[in-house]
Amino acid sequence: MLLRAEPAQHVLLTGAGFTHNFGGFLAEQFWVELLNQPAVGQNPKLLSLLKKDFDFEAIYTHILESDKYSQDLKDAMRQSTWNVFREMHGRLQDWNPDNPSYPVDGSQLDQFLKKFLARPKSSAFMFTLNQDLFLEIRGCGFDADARIPGVDPPSGDRWFGQGGQPPASVRVERAAIVSDDEETIKRHFVQSSGCYVKLHGSCNWYYPDGTGRMLLGYGKSKQWKEDPLFNIYRQVFEEVLQHKNRKLLVIGYSFRDKHINEALIRAVPHGLKLYILDPTPPRIFKDRLFQNVTDKGLKATAIWNSIVGYFPYRFRDLFPFPVAKSPSPAVKQILRSLDVEQ
Repeated sequence: MLLRAEPAQHVLLTGAGFTHNFGGFLAEQFWVELLNQPAVGQNPKLLSLLKKDFDFEAIYTHILESDKYSQDLKDAMRQSTWNVFREMHGRLQDWNPDNPSYPVDGSQLDQFLKKFLARPKSSAFMFTLNQDLFLEIRGCGFDADARIPGVDPPSGDRWFGQGGQPPASVRVERAAIVSDDEETIKRHFVQSSGCYVKLHGSCNWYYPDGTGRMLLGYGKSKQWKEDPLFNIYRQVFEEVLQHKNRKLLVIGYSFRDKHINEALIRAVPHGLKLYILDPTPPRIFKDRLFQNVTDKGLKATAIWNSIVGYFPYRFRDLFPFPVAKSPSPAVKQILRSLDVEQ
């Protein structure tokens, strides 16, 4: 057991749809940005491979794990992918609620997330599959002492922005991962008023040897267990979800990651309940779920049956800008359904 305190009953899990509300890329847009990278255009073979499949993670895995491609082509694919993450980071840094494409009031979102993360008598967890730095920039929902377990921000600075000021950890090229030794990481896992656990790493994380730490492609399930940091994260994720009767609010996750889906399914017998915040109409969401989750529909059925709340809203609907005078009826509905104090 890694947890030192009872985790809060309400837990958050976010995917790419979360930051899409602020200009982050979904899978197809990421493919477009990747295709338009200069290194891709200058490499006819890489360009051809990308144009054969819109699933950039499948192509990424195929190229990097195959022996038939040159090291130059692999380097071009890897570097171009990281460049897209950096470009997305730049767009998210520039986001402001005056942008007519993303009119979201950050202060309302902050107050909403605090209802899940400000838990003085238990440990609050927000898990994410995202590798961007939007939450670190804005500090949405997190207090100044909240931390990302196992990872040190540069120069001893805080991890999360406060008062509109981003921390040094997102103003520099690299943040240091504390160690590549599991026991050291475990000792460093000090729970605070809120823990932000980036299950797939981050675009600015590096181990002491200089290697980057993001899980990409369809080898994530294997890497999740073999990498020291992510193996700890995997254990914490499963421990939290398998505490009795946890309520998980899932925001913008497409259910395409096998290892995440299996962790959810293993937690269902322990009373895990899922609440989905996704603008997709529920009928389409269900069809997509059964398409993305394999095993002849058995696992998809387990996930679908564990869903007890569905909220088909965008952030601009929930947290409109200019600021509404009071929380929207939809926000009140979400909090009431999860039995969160309003």
